[in-house]
Amino acid sequence: MPSLLVVAALTPASTCFAERRRAPPNVVTTNPLATVLAGTANVEYERAITPVVSLFVGPQVQFGYGVLLRSGADDKIFGLGLSAGARFYVFGDAPRGFFLSPQLEVAYVTLRRGSAEGSGAGFGIAALIGYQWLVADHFAISLGIGGRYLAVTANASSGGSS
Repeated sequence: MPSLLVVAALTPASTCFAERRRAPPNVVTTNPLATVLAGTANVEYERAITPVVSLFVGPQVQFGYGVLLRSGADDKIFGLGLSAGARFYVFGDAPRGFFLSPQLEVAYVTLRRGSAEGSGAGFGIAALIGYQWLVADHFAISLGIGGRYLAVTANASSGGSS
C-alpha cells in the first residue's frame, strides 16, 4: 500500500486527470436563438486575441420578425447586414463559455406594411449576454439575449405617392 502512494505522488497530474483542451483561436459561430426569436440568421468568423477577448465579424439576414417582434398580417421585412464586435469571456477561455458582447452593425432593409413599401440603409448597436459552445473543432453555437437598436432612413411609397 505505501508503494502505491509513492507511485501516485510521483505521477504527473496530467496523466491522472484529463486536461481540458485549449479552445481553437478561430471559429465559425452562429446563434440559432436569434433566428427563432428575432427572425435574424447570422454566421460569424470569430478570433480569440487573448484568453478573455475575441473579435468577430459576419453577415446577417433579417428575413422576418421572429416570435418576439410585433408585426401585422401584411407586414414583410427583409434585410442584409454586417455586424462586428467583441466578446469578453468572463472565465477566460475564448472563444467558448460565458460572454458579454457589444457590437456594431450596418444594414439595408426593405419593409412592407399594408400597401406602403420602403427601403433604406442604416446602422445599429447591440449588447448581448450569452454562452458559447464548441460543437466541432472550429464551429461554435452561441446562445445569447440582449438589446439592439437599429436606425434606418428609408423612402416609402404607397401606391403612386411617396
